[in-house]
Amino acid sequence: MNWRGPAEQRQRPAAGGAAVRAVAAVGRQLDALVAAGVDPGQLLVDPGLGFTGSRAEDWALLAALDAWRSLGRPVLVGASRKRFLGELLADPATGAPRPVHERDDATAAVSTLAALAGAWAVRVHEVRASADAVRVAAAAGRPAPPGPVSPVPENADGPVRAPHAGCEPALRGG
Repeated sequence: MNWRGPAEQRQRPAAGGAAVRAVAAVGRQLDALVAAGVDPGQLLVDPGLGFTGSRAEDWALLAALDAWRSLGRPVLVGASRKRFLGELLADPATGAPRPVHERDDATAAVSTLAALAGAWAVRVHEVRASADAVRVAAAAGRPAPPGPVSPVPENADGPVRAPHAGCEPALRGG
């Protein structure tokens, strides 16, 4: 689903279409896994940010979180420090992407958007920043995502969101 051959790269369809195709492909994969006897409660979906052919496709996959949630499985979003964030925040003078270790603020913004869109968890490098951003948005009266926001221990090693039934918490630093 994430790899494309040279001919396909030259004739790439619109980024929004990539999201529709990716969700459909993952839906078929989920069906095949369940048919093979895998317990659906052990499955989650990850849009695969950073594994697409373009940054526009990464943004389209992220914008399609409702479609990912429609698959009926918890959605894990792994946008932490990804290249599409660095390119968005590129130096206006040089066009150089923002360095990897300077993308945590953008990661916190994506984490908040993902939580508000109902993502089950996010994978981040700096847990506290994302946890704080999600809490601030929740306190400001934004629509609450499904599932409660749970407190994070002082050392910020724990999950921000309560886990989906049958799944282990996935929001961890690293």
